[in-house]
Amino acid sequence: MSEETTKEKSRSSNKLLIIGIVVVVLLVGGGVAVLLLSGALGGKGGTQKRAQGPRGNPESRVLGKTISMDTLIVNLNEPGGTRYLKVKFQLEISHDTVEEEMVKKKIPIKDSLLMYLASLTLTETQSVDAKVKIKVNVKSRINKELASGRVLRVFFEEFVIQ
Repeated sequence: MSEETTKEKSRSSNKLLIIGIVVVVLLVGGGVAVLLLSGALGGKGGTQKRAQGPRGNPESRVLGKTISMDTLIVNLNEPGGTRYLKVKFQLEISHDTVEEEMVKKKIPIKDSLLMYLASLTLTETQSVDAKVKIKVNVKSRINKELASGRVLRVFFEEFVIQ
């Protein structure tokens, strides 16, 4: 009888050991999965992309010097021309000389932006992707006019469609 009870105890302790190992493996695996999905371990998952600064470094998110542009109002390129876009930008610039140069080149920069914005249709202004595209194009158009520095990022201060 003592042999049978010893075998039963050893079987039950083996079962407990296996269950314990399975639990630990599941906990560690779940923890790693959560970290990967949140992006903490360099995974591509997560619900938000990490915003990157001008040098592609996530830690360089400190907002640099910004300048405000005048409010721009244009008719959208729609049949009947009943809709208009009112937009105001804040620009993050690479250094102070950009601000001075933008003052000197205000007219060609404003003209380029007005021509671009007036060419947009209602559908080209409504979605989030469309707004991101507008920011990219505004940045590109301004940077084409600049020689002393760059616009690093474009922010909407106002964006109204009526």
